[in-house]
Amino acid sequence: MNLRIAKYTLLIFLTTIFSIAISSAETREDSITKLRKVYLGPGLGLNYGGIGVQLNYMPVKTFRLSAGYGTNLLNMAYSLGINYRILADRRICPTGSYYYGYNGAIQQDGDKQYNKTFFGSMLGAGIEFWNRKRINFLHLQLLVPIRSFEFNKSIEAINKIENGEKYNDLPLSISLGFHFGINK
Repeated sequence: MNLRIAKYTLLIFLTTIFSIAISSAETREDSITKLRKVYLGPGLGLNYGGIGVQLNYMPVKTFRLSAGYGTNLLNMAYSLGINYRILADRRICPTGSYYYGYNGAIQQDGDKQYNKTFFGSMLGAGIEFWNRKRINFLHLQLLVPIRSFEFNKSIEAINKIENGEKYNDLPLSISLGFHFGINK
């Protein structure tokens, strides 16, 4: 059920983002030259693979593609995403995001059979804080991971074990990263 919801959510989100990007590309293409198109930066959060880096490409001013890679202290993890920049001309810019990749991990000291990294979809809302010259930005996001059935089943199994640690699935996650413009 969750996988079906995630697929439909992704389809609706991608369709919306692509329509907005295509319709605004012609009118805003000339102003993208003021911004850099490629950004790279360290960060913390699910969309950075845990503790990692994220590479961003901005084909138009309102639309950004991202790829994150890092470690969640259990395994190496990745995340691929699409970001829509709502007020692209402002130094404080709200964003809406969709990511697919690392969205949860279980690490238990006692019974290592449950130690695993999980992958799936995430929806996010955030704010970019740009510097005065519009070269670098700080991105703070709130992410909602769409957990898989396997993840939920593993949490239930761990919670049933006597004297085991009790795990609760947090419905929200925070992400923070600083991005440097790397091209002119």
